[in-house]
Amino acid sequence: MIRLFSLLLVTCWLISCDSKDTRVFEPSQTGGDTDTVTDNVEASCTNGESCDDGIECTTDDICTDGVCKGFIRGDSCLIDDECYSGSDFNPGNRCQFCSPAQNQEEWTNLPNGQTCNDSAECTSDDVCQNGTCTGDIADGYCLIGGECFETDEAKEGNICLVCDPDYDPVGWRSYTMLPECDDNDPCTTDSCDLDSGICSNEEIANDCGTLTCGASPSGCYECGDCEGFNHECLSGQCNILVDDCGDSGGLQDGAAWPMVGYCVTHQGRSPYSGPIAGQVQVAVSTGGAIRSAPAISGSGRLYVGSTDGKLYIYNPSSDSLECTFTAGDEILSTPAIHKSGTVFFGCQNGYLYGINMACNQLIKFQADGAVYSSPVIGADGTVYFTTEQGSLYAIDPSRPAGEQLKWKWSDSNGQVTRNTNSSPTIDADGNILFGSVDGIVVAIDPDGEEIARRTGVGSVITPIAISGDGEILTGTTFSKAYSLTLDSVFSEDWVYDAAGPVFGPAIGTDGVQLFPAKDENLYAFNPSDGTVDSRWTIDLQSPSRCTPLVGADGLVYVGTQNSHLFVIDPSGSGSVKSETVVSSQSGIGGQLWGLSMAKDGTLYIACEDGNLYSFQ
Repeated sequence: MIRLFSLLLVTCWLISCDSKDTRVFEPSQTGGDTDTVTDNVEASCTNGESCDDGIECTTDDICTDGVCKGFIRGDSCLIDDECYSGSDFNPGNRCQFCSPAQNQEEWTNLPNGQTCNDSAECTSDDVCQNGTCTGDIADGYCLIGGECFETDEAKEGNICLVCDPDYDPVGWRSYTMLPECDDNDPCTTDSCDLDSGICSNEEIANDCGTLTCGASPSGCYECGDCEGFNHECLSGQCNILVDDCGDSGGLQDGAAWPMVGYCVTHQGRSPYSGPIAGQVQVAVSTGGAIRSAPAISGSGRLYVGSTDGKLYIYNPSSDSLECTFTAGDEILSTPAIHKSGTVFFGCQNGYLYGINMACNQLIKFQADGAVYSSPVIGADGTVYFTTEQGSLYAIDPSRPAGEQLKWKWSDSNGQVTRNTNSSPTIDADGNILFGSVDGIVVAIDPDGEEIARRTGVGSVITPIAISGDGEILTGTTFSKAYSLTLDSVFSEDWVYDAAGPVFGPAIGTDGVQLFPAKDENLYAFNPSDGTVDSRWTIDLQSPSRCTPLVGADGLVYVGTQNSHLFVIDPSGSGSVKSETVVSSQSGIGGQLWGLSMAKDGTLYIACEDGNLYSFQ
């Protein structure tokens, strides 16, 4: 009652009840807010005569210039073509009322501070302020368009507009990024589209740029692959790991040591660096002697054969022997890992086997004699191997069983009749070279036709190596080291006479050619003329027929017959960095036969005592 009484006092103060408003209301002749008044007048009238303009709150209507015009009564307002009595509130705003004394054609604001109700649940202490009912907005709310919204509540139909009282309690905050728009994909740019009110998740642009391999800087794009074995992606570019390795595309991509001598040219160089000194541990124990180096796959698994007739698959990451494959007779060859993942190895029973990593047999190819040699795999995936009968086989493992033989070469002259474990080697032209116990080196073209032969060199029982310059390097039991060149015929570059049989060479990172010998020396020859490198020749104090392994840093590893492992630094005058006894077996029972290196630099050592050792 008090509030109503106060309002009436204000109303009476504002309205002159006894006075008559003399302002004349003239409907607009050109439209606008008074068009409805004009529409209510008579179609025509006579000037000076009384008329009726159809508006209840006008009086003394008279025809002027053909138009019926009246005067707004002193106690009324005519607002937006509607009549209101004095003190009538604006139907849409309780903070405005009709005050004829102040303005008969527009609403008048109530005094500031007058209590009101804005009908909003999130406000309190509502009062009029400049004609608008305003209340105190509760914490955690926005009042937008007369409607209450809680903090972080979005506008209906547009999640990009959100209530943020700290930013603006009476308006929307526009967000171009919202948690709701994050699709948790780092390869999209997430945003909120202000126009559509929906999330946008656009893929980021390809940022490979000049990179040719590996992941892009964002990690969202693959910039390419380094195809083929002996290639690695370094800083976004494909790099050859070991130079002069020939076309080794038939080998498993990413394999650490996929075959004897690392690649088809048998240079014996690893793309990884090994230890100078370390601990020796048994990785695999077998029931016979291990007389060939293991092959190491891209996953790090080791494949090694034994004279107990089994091939062992060892996983160093779990330090477990995953499986064994029983071939039934001595395995003297280093396996070769095909690009298909099939692991090939020869057996004394005259078969070439192909198995998978689960030790399941995939291929069993019968040859004409014992297979002592390690297989070599050509660029097209052809598998080459020699036999005890002096034959060279080429098989295509992709063909069905019974159709895998591509060709077989046997000496029609009857000179090459025996071979041991001289693995074939492939030169830059795809020709296959091997040596025999008969003292002959033979070159066969990829179609199985003989190109050339060199006789009288002495028994060749270890793999031939080929340098980047095409030098064909071999050691023989005639106590000689040879460098030959093939150009339709074999020609001799140089020959060195040692004091005992010379075995398979490796090639150092600086091109120096390394031959172990039975005279207890590791010889280093200059590639230019075959002279002994005056910087160093190492006295191994025991015979060696273990082909050296050269690390990426140039360190040379070689094993001896009395189970000593030498680590040699060839720089300067050459020096032995470490000498480690590998096996507890003394003498030939601890002979070291072959070396392989894993990606982490661990050196694996094949030993006569039946153990495969790790050195790291």
